[in-house]
This record gives sequence, C-alpha cells and structure tokens, in this order.
Amino acid sequence: MAAAFDLTQNPFHLLDLSIRAGREEVVEAHEEALADGRADEGVLVRAQQAVLTPRTRIEAELSWFPGIPPSQAREILSKLERSSLAEAHGTLERLQGLDKANLAADLCARSAGETEYVNTLLEAYKDFAAGDVHETLRGLRSVSGFPIPDEQQVGSVLAGLRVIHAKAAVASITAAKSPGEALTEIVETFLALGDDNVEHLLALIVREYDAWSQPHLATIKERIEADIATYRNGGDLVPVEQLVKLLAKWDAISQPVQQFEEFKGHEERRSKEIYAIVRDFCLWLANENSQYEEALKLSRALLETFPELPVVAAQLSDDVDKLESLAEKAKSVDLMGPLIGSVEATQTKTSTFDDDLVTFGFGPKSRGLAKKLYDAFVDMAAKTAGTELADMPWMVVRGLAIDLHNKHESREGACAILEGLISHKGTTPSKAVVERLREDQRTLRRNLKWEELKRIAIAGDVPKGISLVSELLDGADADEQAALLQLKAALERKKAATVIMRLFWGLASAAIVGYLICCYGQ
Repeated sequence: MAAAFDLTQNPFHLLDLSIRAGREEVVEAHEEALADGRADEGVLVRAQQAVLTPRTRIEAELSWFPGIPPSQAREILSKLERSSLAEAHGTLERLQGLDKANLAADLCARSAGETEYVNTLLEAYKDFAAGDVHETLRGLRSVSGFPIPDEQQVGSVLAGLRVIHAKAAVASITAAKSPGEALTEIVETFLALGDDNVEHLLALIVREYDAWSQPHLATIKERIEADIATYRNGGDLVPVEQLVKLLAKWDAISQPVQQFEEFKGHEERRSKEIYAIVRDFCLWLANENSQYEEALKLSRALLETFPELPVVAAQLSDDVDKLESLAEKAKSVDLMGPLIGSVEATQTKTSTFDDDLVTFGFGPKSRGLAKKLYDAFVDMAAKTAGTELADMPWMVVRGLAIDLHNKHESREGACAILEGLISHKGTTPSKAVVERLREDQRTLRRNLKWEELKRIAIAGDVPKGISLVSELLDGADADEQAALLQLKAALERKKAATVIMRLFWGLASAAIVGYLICCYGQ
C-alpha cells in the first residue's frame, strides 16, 4: 500500500509558508519557490491555489501543524526531509492533539511495520475535538485575513483527514510481519479506552484493513472449498490437517476484524460464511460417513478460530460435546471389536460355554470357549492399560457374567467369570470397578447359598440348614434378617419340611435381591 500521508507534500511546506500567511505572502512565496526550483511548476501552482482558496486551505491547514509556531514546523520538516526519523520521533513527545496526530500519521507511512506510531496516532485523537480545532483556525485566519470557516466545514474536513490517517496507519500495519496480530493488539488496547474520538478512528483503521485483507481471505476460502470438494468427490484422505492450517491462516488475518465486530455487537460476515462451509462438511463427515474423530478435530479448530462469533461459539460447543461422545463410542466399539466378538460367540453356545466355565474356570487354565474369551480379554486389557478405556474389558466381560446369571440362571458360571476377573494379574481396572466386581461376587455367592439352602430344606438336613442360615445372617438387611431368624427357629424346633419350605419360599422371594443389572457401558 502506498504512503497515504506525507507532510513534505503539504502546500505550506512546498511554498515554505507560515500557516498564518496572507494572500500577498502566498504570491511572493510561490514566485520564490519557482525561482528556486523547489518543485515542478505544476506542483507549485496547485500548492498556491490550495492555500489561496478558502475551502481547500482548510485541508492544508488541518493537515499541517496548526497548533505550533512556524519555526517548529520547519524544524520537524527538516528532520523528515533528512530521513532523520529518530529525531522526528523524539519531537512527538512535545506535540499534542492534531499536530501530534499529523506527525504520527506521516511516521506511520514512512516507518512501515513500526506499529508504535499507530498507537501514538490513536492516542493523539484523545486530545482534540472539532470544536477545539475550529477555535485554533479562527485564531489563524484572523491573522492571515482569510474568511473564518464554520464548524460544519471544519468537521467535514476532519472527517476526510481521519480517513487519510487511517490509511497511513494501515500502510504501517500491513507491512508488519504479522499484520493480523499487530492490529489485534491495537484493537484490544484502544477499545478498552472507551473514547469516542479514538473509537471512530479505530473503526476506520479496521475498515481499511478489512479491505486490504479481502483478497488474502478470498484465496484461503477458495483453497478450503477446493479441499472439501476434492474429498467429497472421492478423495482418499479427509483433509483435516490442511483445513486446520487454513483456518489458522484465516484467523491470523481476520482476528482483529472479528474482535472489533464482536465489540460492536456484530458477527463478521466473511468469517461466518467460512464457518458455515466447514461446519457443513463436519456434519457430513459425522452424519453420513461416521467419521467422528475427523469431524471433532475440525469442530475444535472452528471453535478456536471463531470464538468472537457468539451464536457460532454456542453452536460449536454443542457440536464438540456431541462429537466427543460419538467419537468415544466409535473408538470403544472399534477397539473392543475382537473382545465383543468373543462374547457374542459364547452367547450362541451358552450351555457349552457354561460347562467350560464350571469345569475349568475363567483364567489361564480355561478350556474351549471360556479359554478363547479369556485370551481375548487378556489381550484387550493389555492394549487399553493406562488409557481412558482401561476399565472397558472388565465391564464387557462382567456384562456377560450378568447375562449368564439373570437370563440363563447360571450362577456358578457367572461366579467363575467374576472370580477370574478379580484374580487376574498384570493389568487392573480402576478401584471403582474392582469394588463393583467384588460386590457382584458377594451377591452371587449369597444367591448360591440360597440355592443350597433350598436343596437342604427339601432334603430335611436340619444341622446344615441352620449352618447356612447363620452364614446368610452375616450381611443380611433388616427384613432379610428377620425372615432368616424365623427360619432358623423353625429348623431348631425340627418342624415338618412343609413348614420349613413355606417359610423358605416366603423368605426366598424377598432374599434374592442384588440381581446384577448392568450394561457394557455402565
């Protein structure tokens, strides 16, 4: 971007004139400038016309140094002409208001990439208002003899000057190594001031920057659309990494505009468009292709790129939550596939599997279907150790034990599985799962004792029955304990078997509690 503001091209400098000069002084200065060859004749003629015409003279005056003596203005211009920017920079501290803003704008254009001058320009705008400038011009015109402009004229010229200052600021910003980062820092700093005059100039700077960024963002958008189209039309790899990088580039350029628009209560249009394109691709990946991990990575990248779009951020947060759940389930199903396959194989031959469990147990010495299941369990437990899925192998096999107990009434087979899980060495699940398995085991063992008590009651083996009742009393709740004590009393009185069985059945229906209810994911 070409320099947008240059004090050395101001008519007062070209003609070597005081800002207080009257008509005769202007004519004389023009003739001297022509004789000295200070500039091309056409340039000098236009400079003379500018300062002799009341309307255009305002532009020259406000683009110069209306608040300082002519000698100081000449000193500053001497430094600029010698390209002594360090000396000119030192002068900034002694200037205020519009004078400071004009010198800062000139230095912005001369020192491309040095955004400190942009900061100085914005700071200078805190120190003057149109009314103050109008009063300054009133004093200058009273000396020069030119008509005093009204406040509306001054305000109009200042509005045009703000645009020129903004262009100078953007010339500096866009020459920086990271323009988006540079302007983002400026936006964050000056929005917090709450000064209307500063905010007005900042809005113009952001607008000029937005226009500069448009072709850069258009190129990124084209690449994003091309990558997505290639994959939709049969590409081999989901372009996740490419799209994440392109979104990062987009954000690096667009961030200050997004941030400014958010402050104003708006959503930046181009960013919202690119968000819609990538999110639509995410939904397609997830809903039609079950590629949850890829969709999740892109959704996270979108959330990181566009947090300044309030509605979008809320929507993306919901997307990420859902995709995390779906991705986790897909990962679990995929990883647990071999173990789940072994579980399903046992369910087609439940009787044979149960015999293998009862005879050989569930462990290294298992046989048949039980051995195949145990080997699949050991392999999966090793693969998931130390990961967030570490508990899953135990829960999958526990689910099979529950199925054996609840659906097939194979208490011994279920107990064999639980004992094998609890005694497994090498890898272990969480403490919560271990405790759950032990609680399952206690429940199963009580149920087995109830089965044995039923057989003993029918056989009339009173001593053994009393012994089992005593064992069941340990850990019984209040209702179960009362019923067991009645049964024990009946056994001690050697009541008839029918009486004992009547008590047993009344008790058994209440005692067989703690049924193991679970699913693989619980």
